Amino acid sequence: NISEGKFNRMSDSLLQTLNQPMDQFRFGSIVRFYLASIKDGHTGSSLPGELMQHYAQHVKMFPFQPLFIGNKAYAACDGLDELLPETELLSIDGMYMNDIRKELFRYLSGDGRIESKKYWILNRDAFPFLYSWVFGEKPEYTIQFKTKSGAVKTIRLAPKYLKEPCTPLG
Repeated sequence: NISEGKFNRMSDSLLQTLNQPMDQFRFGSIVRFYLASIKDGHTGSSLPGELMQHYAQHVKMFPFQPLFIGNKAYAACDGLDELLPETELLSIDGMYMNDIRKELFRYLSGDGRIESKKYWILNRDAFPFLYSWVFGEKPEYTIQFKTKSGAVKTIRLAPKYLKEPCTPLG
């Protein structure tokens, strides 16, 4: 948990960011960031399911759901010709996966420093949405990955609509 002084500073900062019209997604990400910074796993927010479904069908996002384990991320879906399941993802657009994970965790609620709930949410189907909201919509993604044999390769993938998001196997 956080001190009263820090809570008051964060609340004041939140109020200053709400000084202009914004869409529901921007508002939702600000609220998520604020609630996650409280570090109470019982305090959180999510957008209505209908709005999430609309977003998934009308906004092209990161094309698949990675699986995060510790400081690493893996392709864990069938149907990706370029990335076989168990391929380690190293970076997206030059940003290391662990740094991406840390940034996205800033928008997910959890108890204190415990991260298990954040991994659970991020690994279910939250990554494409959060990545889009935090890092913006992109015309393509440059992904660096390591194959099972250890070769490092780079590919470009186009964003896609997530009508049926690919969630990790197992």
